[in-house]
Amino acid sequence: MPNLRIPDLTFPEAKFTAKQTPWDLRYMLHQNGTDFSATEFARIEKTKLTAVIWDRLSLAVKLHEVLQGRLVAGMSLVTLSREVYDLRVFCRWANVTGRSLTLSTAKTDFLDWSEALLQQHACGRLGRRSLYKYPSNVGGLLDSVLGSEVKLLSQTRIVHKGSVRKKRALGAEGDKQNLSDAFAFGHMLCDLTDALSVEAISGDLPLRIHLRTGQVLEEWSGLRPKGDARIADHSLRTRHPLANLRIEAELLIFIASTGMNLSQARALKTGRFSYVSHLDGYQVRRLYKDRRKGDVEFQIYREYREFLERYLLWRDALFPLDDRLFPLWSSDGAADPIRIGFQAITRRCKKLGIRYFGPRILRHTRINWLLRHTKDPGVTAEMAQHAKETLISTYETPNQQLAAIEISRFHLMSDPALASPGPGVCAGNHASPVINAPPEAPRPDCIGPAGCLFCQQQRDVDSEDHAWSLASYRHLKSLELSKYRPPRAAQGQHPAALVISRVSAKLDALRAIGPQRARWVDEALARIAEGVFHPAWDGFIRLAEIRT
Repeated sequence: MPNLRIPDLTFPEAKFTAKQTPWDLRYMLHQNGTDFSATEFARIEKTKLTAVIWDRLSLAVKLHEVLQGRLVAGMSLVTLSREVYDLRVFCRWANVTGRSLTLSTAKTDFLDWSEALLQQHACGRLGRRSLYKYPSNVGGLLDSVLGSEVKLLSQTRIVHKGSVRKKRALGAEGDKQNLSDAFAFGHMLCDLTDALSVEAISGDLPLRIHLRTGQVLEEWSGLRPKGDARIADHSLRTRHPLANLRIEAELLIFIASTGMNLSQARALKTGRFSYVSHLDGYQVRRLYKDRRKGDVEFQIYREYREFLERYLLWRDALFPLDDRLFPLWSSDGAADPIRIGFQAITRRCKKLGIRYFGPRILRHTRINWLLRHTKDPGVTAEMAQHAKETLISTYETPNQQLAAIEISRFHLMSDPALASPGPGVCAGNHASPVINAPPEAPRPDCIGPAGCLFCQQQRDVDSEDHAWSLASYRHLKSLELSKYRPPRAAQGQHPAALVISRVSAKLDALRAIGPQRARWVDEALARIAEGVFHPAWDGFIRLAEIRT
């Protein structure tokens, strides 16, 4: 087809270092294109490639458009690189099996490929993880290309056993432990940034970093302690590992403070910034020469501003010619913009026995902390720069402590507790006797405290103070009963005796709940024996004792 021309199927927007091979989908157009690695294909002579298969051009162009669109939309280069690799695996299978790999056959080719993957897995040549990952990524690309109404992956026999994961609810202790570990990790990051000043990085080795825990890190910047002539070199050529250690720490602090994902943070450029108050912090805007203020770059907590400004001064001093906000360096002065595993931080965490929190976990922890403190998904979603639905479905972790608070609030709304004349609190609807109350029992009238104990609206309180109040009130009624001289013709129990019996039953029930409640009851009884009464009944008891 002499009139056809192969368009540019590379990705100029994706930045690669000199050691990396730029992506290029032209290999799809040759039957032997996948016989060569990406690096080999970029350097291979055209004479070594088979003829161009022009029928594949439409599919290659469509796939390039989808990947290009995701790149422009800000998708992580790490994620995109995985999709590009998995697409190459699919194309290699198609070439080996003689498939057409065209726009019209893409669906059939994909479904047949999924069956081949299942066979490889059954024979032990493919792991469970790869069995799902390959068709999941490639199927997603083809869904976008073909406009599939039903996902291609769902039309295969491949099922991800762990694809539907239940969110584990954190109990009170588990949540405290998670936050405690996160704070310990954050303290370590702050200690690293404090210690790795410009002077310290360019100073003599070893650099000793003292942490607030009392631990000490001895840093040699990747050099050998003895016999290494490069120790005398104080420039970034030898000291860049120490600079990278601080940049990794600053980057993680930045992500925890802003909620940005890693790829967005890595793409930020340095410059002059202004701060505009917003919610509980600032909107950080970029300043330009030709206008007074630029667009919002990110949002930060008020407390983080000092950390950020200190970092910017440090960054400008070490990297005055680099325009990246987080300029990670290698020995040849180049950085890897695609992959960053925070190896420097993880190694220090392992050495110090501190749990490592990666960018994704930091964002989850930040969002759930905000949810618990604001109790407002809408405000939290705005601060986290997410849709409310995304925040709840993807980031929110069920929390027993928060659930208990919400349940308590619900009961307070539906069963509001009011001040009660007797021990405990009142639901406040209307006074009504409990079922099967003895005829001699005091009648509830919202005036006399004794009647409250036989009212359906009375509520006990799970607290040590309530146990003390019950015991004190029982003592008061025992004084009342001790003064009673029943006539010979009297029948039934005295109302005070019934009150004493009911209070005793309540104390016994509270004691039976568990050891802690039993200690409450024992402490309350000990106070009564010592003559120390609850303030609500102390005055009445003193008066009753005077009259006795």
